Amino acid sequence: MAPTVTAIELSAKDIDDLPDGVSLKTVGKAKLVLYKEDGQLKKACNNKCVHMGGVFAVDVEDTAKQYVKCTMHGWMMDASTMTYPDQLKSITTCCVKGTAETKQPQLEIKALEGGGVEFFPKVRHCQHASQLVPMLYLYKC
Repeated sequence: MAPTVTAIELSAKDIDDLPDGVSLKTVGKAKLVLYKEDGQLKKACNNKCVHMGGVFAVDVEDTAKQYVKCTMHGWMMDASTMTYPDQLKSITTCCVKGTAETKQPQLEIKALEGGGVEFFPKVRHCQHASQLVPMLYLYKC
């Protein structure tokens, strides 16, 4: 039996209130990294680093407001591309081998009537599971 995948909603006002660039936002129990460009929400992912699950913080030295930094090991993620430039050349997880260009698992963004959005985790089949599981983090099956 597949797990239930619940949408996370963000209102049009919440989106309007976000500055362009990267933002960290908690919606209910979901902690998110959001990237907005030209007034439009472009990217979203869970606030959890693909490497070892550390929480991201906004990089205060990043004047372009494009990067977040993992509080565990200092990995930098480019929120505009959801990649980890200039990090280790490869990562291995239980199911996935990746490189610095491997994208952070993203949430699907679906526009709602009235200007809000819903986020859904992308679903993949894990070789270690007998069912579909939400792909929230690469390192976790």
